[in-house]
Formats: sequence, C-alpha cells, structure tokens
Amino acid sequence: MSAREELLKENEAKIKEKEEYISSLLITLARKCSDSQAALSLPGCRKLLHECQTASDERRRAEERLAAVRGASEEYEGRKLLLEEKKKEAAGFSSEIDRLLSSLGAAVYEKCSFSLLDKEAFSFVYADISREDGRKGHIRSVISGLSRERRFRSYGRTVISRDLDSALDGKAGEIALQIRSLYRRRAEVDEEKGRLHIQVGSKRHSYAVLSKDGVERAEKGVLNAASREDEALRSYGAFLFEKSRSWIGDDTAPRLSDDIARIQRERAELDELGRERRRLKREAKADDIMALLESEEKKLSILGKERERIDSEISEVAAEIGRLKSRLDEIRREQES
Repeated sequence: MSAREELLKENEAKIKEKEEYISSLLITLARKCSDSQAALSLPGCRKLLHECQTASDERRRAEERLAAVRGASEEYEGRKLLLEEKKKEAAGFSSEIDRLLSSLGAAVYEKCSFSLLDKEAFSFVYADISREDGRKGHIRSVISGLSRERRFRSYGRTVISRDLDSALDGKAGEIALQIRSLYRRRAEVDEEKGRLHIQVGSKRHSYAVLSKDGVERAEKGVLNAASREDEALRSYGAFLFEKSRSWIGDDTAPRLSDDIARIQRERAELDELGRERRRLKREAKADDIMALLESEEKKLSILGKERERIDSEISEVAAEIGRLKSRLDEIRREQES
C-alpha cells in the first residue's frame, strides 16, 4: 500500500467516525426536543416526532419480549439444573443409606451371634446363623450364597421396614436413627425431584424452542427496533438542525443552541474531510495514470530499440540481396559472351 493510499484509508476512517458522531448528536438533539413547543410549531415536525414515539414504543415492546423469553428460558434451564442437583442429592442419600444399612445389619448380626436379640423378632438373622457351618463367633464372609455386604444390607433393611430398631440400643440404635433421618430427607428430595421432573417434562418442547430460536429472534427484534428508533430520531434531529433558524431564538434553552452549534462545527469538519478525500482520490488517480504513462514510455523505448535493431538487420539483408543480384548479373553476362 502506497503512502497516498494509507492517507486515503486514514481519511475514510475519520469520515466514518465523524459521521457516527454527528449521527449521535442528531439523535441527542431529537430526544431533547421531544417536547419543545417552538420546534413542534414547524410544519411536518409532529409527524416526525410521532414516528420517533412509535419506533420507541416498538423498541420497548421488543425489549420486554426479549426479557420474557430470556426469563422463560432461564427458568427452564434453572429447573433442569436443579433437577440434576436433586438427582445427585437423592443418589447421595441412597448411597449413605445403603452404607448405614450394611453397618446396621452387621451390628444386628453380631448381637444375634451372641443371642442378645429376640429370636422370634430377628428370626431372619438367626435362621442364617443356624445354617452356618463351623461357627466361630465372628462375621462370616459368605452367608446363604450372598455376599456379606448384600446380606447385612438386607438385614438392616428388614429391621427398619419391620420397625425392629426400637429393640436396639447402643451403636446399632444410633445407626437406625441416622437411617430413618436419611429416609425422611431422601423422601423430601424425591418429592421435590418428582415435582421438578413434571415441570421440566411438560415444558421441555416449548422451552427448548425458546432457548434456541426464541431468544435469538427476540435479540434480533431488539436490534432491529433500536435501529429503526435511531433512524427515526436521526431524521427528526436532522430536520430540527436544518430548520434551526426557524425555531431557535433568544428564549431557546442555551443547551439546545450549543447542540446546534456543535453539529454545525462537526459538519464543517466533515465537509473538510470530504474535500480532502476527493483531493486524495484525484491525486491517487493521477498517480495511477503517471504509473501507466511511465510503463507505456518504457514499452515505447524498448520498441524503439527493437526497431533500430530490425532496421539494421533489414539494411544488412538488403545489401546482401544487392550483392547477390550483382553476382547473378555477372554470371549471366559471362554466359552470353
């Protein structure tokens, strides 16, 4: 990129920045003059102001729609997240309950091994103990073909389901109390989990559509509405500026007069930048023509040298032709004589 092209690019960037700034000034002027009686007296002013108000209402409705869609989408995603958390919480309770049931079953088995519990009430434990071979007073690794862990957990579950824990004391009684507390807490979580599952399931499709398409459409709607509002305000502001001599007077608020003066200065600077751009483009075009001219002149110089070489060769060939013709004439004369 040449130096002049760099200058032109810099100039265009300044023009774009200046145009955007002037646009913002016009929008600000329009907002400030929404209730100016002096401006409203101008023909056509009320129509432009009405268009601004209409565009502003559309933008507010678009923002409300976006907020509603986002809220619905966030509510759905929040419930989904909460449902997953409740599932993990319930799974954690279940895991802890299983561990404590195994501990409770082991404690009950140990007590039954020493006949410390009622044989009728805890017959399901004593029946397994009576089938053990070579009883040595400690917990066996395998009972009735099931793993120790599963069997102890089965004991614990039976104790709780039959309300036999009232007969337990000490460590076994404490474990039973912990299990019942966890059962209650898990039931509460399961109830909340079920409610969330119904809510999420019933609205899965509608919320899924909102989260993917609705939010994006609503966001575009806000951008489009805001763009239309800016355009309406910009048109109104430009109208007020162009007609400023008709409504700006001694009784006009100083801030409005200052705004008009600022826009005038900025437009003057924009005009100067525009003239500079036109000059730079002309100079750039002249540079292009000069470059083409230099290229063509180089071609002409090369062709001129090539023509001199060809002319020299033509002269040599013509001289050779003349020599050959003279020789031929001599030979013919010799034959005639």
